Amino acid sequence: MSLKAIAVGFIWAIAPFFALAGDETGAFAIKGAGAATCSKVIKSIDERDNISLAYGGWLEGYLTASNLHLKETFDLAPWQSTYLLLKVVESICTKKPDMNLQQAANKLIGELVNQRLVTGGKFVQIGDGATYVFQEEVIIRMKQALKDKGFYSGELNAQYDDATKAAVASFQKSIHDEETGLPGQKTLLYLFQESN
Repeated sequence: MSLKAIAVGFIWAIAPFFALAGDETGAFAIKGAGAATCSKVIKSIDERDNISLAYGGWLEGYLTASNLHLKETFDLAPWQSTYLLLKVVESICTKKPDMNLQQAANKLIGELVNQRLVTGGKFVQIGDGATYVFQEEVIIRMKQALKDKGFYSGELNAQYDDATKAAVASFQKSIHDEETGLPGQKTLLYLFQESN
């Protein structure tokens, strides 16, 4: 499949959410790190070198602009760390090495759009010293996913109480993660990935 076909497919997939611009053919200039080839991105992420920080910063900016321009979108990646998002980009790049970072970021957005937060809300601090901070909706979704998997039977609210912490710890044990009871990136990745 050609890059043009991939781009057209992506455009049709997100067209209901996104007002597309560019010149009369839909082409536009890619600035900065977004023009980097997937092979360079993969190498940099694997080595965790300083250039990977530039890719991460570019990706954060691209997602922020997408949050601004996508309809019914507050946050495309409400719980994912920049490093986790780069690892997803790395996976996309490995499958399609002829792409650049901007094209891989578009595919990432296609994967994130169905789990985005449509509206903002209050933040909840979790853990000693506020180890984690999430929007209330993320906590509710977390509890729903735990309930769907049989780890939680309480109310679906934004309170991160002892029952929630115990449910998270039980889920962590099931995926061979450290049983902290706190929702780290591996925990949330497995929790939301399997439930979607």
